[in-house]
Amino acid sequence: MKKFFYDTDKKLREIFTDHCALSAGQYDVISAEFIYLVSDIQEEETPLEIQKRIAKMKVIFDFLLESGDLKLREHHELGELVDDVWRKSKE
Repeated sequence: MKKFFYDTDKKLREIFTDHCALSAGQYDVISAEFIYLVSDIQEEETPLEIQKRIAKMKVIFDFLLESGDLKLREHHELGELVDDVWRKSKE
């Protein structure tokens, strides 16, 4: 198991501090996907599996943007958070 910690809850709260049009269920899905991503990294899943997880997350973010539940800024920051988690896991 790879030692890796990233406080995604804190980052999500920062992203949605000013505005959050997500339902509790939508927020829970996003939060869970970040937990799964960090878990996949810790369990040292293959890069292909991790890329599949990231692609799934981005589809969710795109859907929420198109439905109006995410603002463009939030969408962008969530994408950056995914990239940052992946980058930090490689350090």
